[in-house]
Amino acid sequence: MYLIELENAVILFLFDNEEKLGTVTSSIPRMGIEGSGMSTVLMGVKHHLLSRSLAERASAKFNKIALVSVNIHLSETAVFKASMDLLNKLEKEISIRDSSFRG
Repeated sequence: MYLIELENAVILFLFDNEEKLGTVTSSIPRMGIEGSGMSTVLMGVKHHLLSRSLAERASAKFNKIALVSVNIHLSETAVFKASMDLLNKLEKEISIRDSSFRG
């Protein structure tokens, strides 16, 4: 899994064995509504629910545009909880890093 944070967006790549592009979803945070984003699948079908969930969660958590690619060979339910936990950990690490830069 890779997470790239830009000034106005986050890009998340989720894959298992090989670094490949998978189902791609984009999401934007909903203005004034916490906890969700509005998303659309740009390409792909497999794991589209996971891709949308991750994109919506990432855009809401980071309050930025999110672009997510999911290419995994496990069942969606087997990966869903682990990927959400990992996203939470990455968000905490970024929050800690950002606060240390501010002094």
